[in-house]
Amino acid sequence: MSDRWSKCMSGPISTAATTQVGFVGSAAAGRIHVYDWLFGHVGAADDTVIHNYIARYTAIPTAAASGGEPIALDMAAASHGTTSMYASTTGTVANCLIAVPTNQRASHRWVAAPDGELVIPSTTLNGIVYYAVGTITTNMLTTFHWVS
Repeated sequence: MSDRWSKCMSGPISTAATTQVGFVGSAAAGRIHVYDWLFGHVGAADDTVIHNYIARYTAIPTAAASGGEPIALDMAAASHGTTSMYASTTGTVANCLIAVPTNQRASHRWVAAPDGELVIPSTTLNGIVYYAVGTITTNMLTTFHWVS
């Protein structure tokens, strides 16, 4: 059976796709299958529209902040070869996979249909990124669950 992993991250919302939270894989991690994604916005309730995106990293951010290691959902799992980061302001984002408009009063959860997971190739420095675009000053909080 494959090991299941989790990572919680946060970062600010901006008026452009300048702040990204996400993670990248490595050849050591093998193919990563993201099957669950949760996100919400921290701050006072507001009806401002926030556009939330999941996209692919095609190159690691050059200024990646340290987000720590992924957490194994099974404590007996071996170490993981994924590099985590949060609140990066650089990196090459391409190929939007999911787009969800929300307001600050709602959180959202996306769960993959069977065989509908978002797959990160076992190629070093490719990955998945979440970013939110809006005209409000607040933070986003997101959690990814994946299998490797």
